[in-house]
Amino acid sequence: MTSMSHATAPRPATLVVAGLLVIASEQTPAASESFEFVAEHLPEAAMDNRFATLPLWNHGTTPTGRWQFTVQGAGALTRTGGLSLEGPMVSASVERDLRGPWSVSAFGFLDVLNFSGSSDQRPLETLFTQTPLALPAEALFTDLHGTYRNIGAGLAFNLKKDQGWLGEQQWLFGALYQRVQLRDYRANYRVLEGPSSGATGFVDYSGDYAHVTPFAGLALPRHFGSWSLTPHALVAFPFPTRGVQGRITGPGFDLSGDTEQAGHGKHFGDTSITIGLDVTYKPWGLTVDIGTFVSQAVLEQVAHKGIEQNWVISVSKQF
Repeated sequence: MTSMSHATAPRPATLVVAGLLVIASEQTPAASESFEFVAEHLPEAAMDNRFATLPLWNHGTTPTGRWQFTVQGAGALTRTGGLSLEGPMVSASVERDLRGPWSVSAFGFLDVLNFSGSSDQRPLETLFTQTPLALPAEALFTDLHGTYRNIGAGLAFNLKKDQGWLGEQQWLFGALYQRVQLRDYRANYRVLEGPSSGATGFVDYSGDYAHVTPFAGLALPRHFGSWSLTPHALVAFPFPTRGVQGRITGPGFDLSGDTEQAGHGKHFGDTSITIGLDVTYKPWGLTVDIGTFVSQAVLEQVAHKGIEQNWVISVSKQF
């Protein structure tokens, strides 16, 4: 009897690991949205932040008939539960007047953000594939990491008008090509409840998503001496919408897929509506988009359920 009890007694290291997992799960509040749900919405919020800060608007800092160059830089931070996505965003554009009230601009951008998070508790669900686990089930996620890279370029046409009850107007339409790359975007998991309780592995949402994105917008510049205020709105339509890619490992399995192939639809790449207010000091050609800072903090929590914080500050310089 003595030898049998020694053989089945838990090892001290096992007890320590189990205790740490219990403490972590108690300190991490559970969320209602699944890990897959927010893993999709974090990069989609970053895409919206890019649409909101594209260098598209002419603030009247360059005389008619000349080239106008703009460089833009931004910093963004998006959070949900114990997960975050943050980093720098940069872009540049060149604009040239055409005949009459029209102008054309070409632009490019690059956003490189980092995923991070020490621990987060929420349901584990994998719509991209069927697993042997009993899912959905509450799980503890640890060691979230990875990178988000959004690179693209586009062309826009701007029609300037100063008649009608709207006063000075800028109507804009165009299209861009973008490729969103998610690399090493993964977290370890441990199932906490249900028949699969105790199962461990990792879930990975790395993937490439390419879109052609038509867009249209309106700005209403208002000038006050050396200053201008430019409220603007933009709607963008990433096309095509794509299935969410994923991979999951666990006891005795390693499975990959996407939600479209699994029959759960195409979800990545949402229509985006953004609103901003540029404040420009014209002698310096310097613009701060204070409207986007406010609107993106509010709109993303509505557009992408589960997003709890979204901050983006954008500054541009025109030459």
